[in-house]
Amino acid sequence: MRYLIFTILTMSMIFTSNAQFKMKRNGFGVHAGTNAAGLYTITDGYLDGLTPLNGYESGIRYNLKFGPIGLCSELNYSVINYNYGPITAQDLIFATDPVSGNIISGPLTESGGQVTLNYISFPVLLKFYIGGLNIHLGAQSSYLFGGETTTDNGVTTLHTDDSQYLDVNGTETWKWNEVDVAAVFGLGIDTKMGVYASVRSTVSITPLANLDFFNAYISTPFGEDDLARLITSSFSVGYKF
Repeated sequence: MRYLIFTILTMSMIFTSNAQFKMKRNGFGVHAGTNAAGLYTITDGYLDGLTPLNGYESGIRYNLKFGPIGLCSELNYSVINYNYGPITAQDLIFATDPVSGNIISGPLTESGGQVTLNYISFPVLLKFYIGGLNIHLGAQSSYLFGGETTTDNGVTTLHTDDSQYLDVNGTETWKWNEVDVAAVFGLGIDTKMGVYASVRSTVSITPLANLDFFNAYISTPFGEDDLARLITSSFSVGYKF
């Protein structure tokens, strides 16, 4: 009788332990990692004149696995950095400088510098599992709440500065697009111990800059396909509690 009770207790502990390990792929987790971003346009493709710089990100997620299929939602804080070279646009004639109000004739010339973008991002991902490995794809919506641009001349402008806004037909218009919508795809691993990791690419569908802002004061309007969009690669590691 004692042997039977001992056997039942031992088997119960084994099954409970296995169930807990299986459930480690489900639930809440925290993660952090690095990213690097470039820009592309529909018209010209990837912009080689930019230098991606390391950024960072951190966040939380909830992962739910049903056999070989999983669904994951995340809430991330991301800092994206990149360098840009000197810009000279010979074919753009400005009608009015939005900062000084002066009439400008001639090409636009701007020194190079570094751009920092601060986002809160919400990706929703569909996962296809092979064991602990997974291929994931989905969509991401991001909110730009800050950042700065520092020129090679040492001038820093916050993205929330008054100079980044322009009155367009009676509406205060930001230079930047507040909401970024992107497609996400990548590879990941979710271990039974709770550790998880992913490497992914995020390709923005919406332009980084606000089309209305730029077209309000140039004589040769941009098309939306001419505006740059983000393309970001990232790697993160996390733990599910």
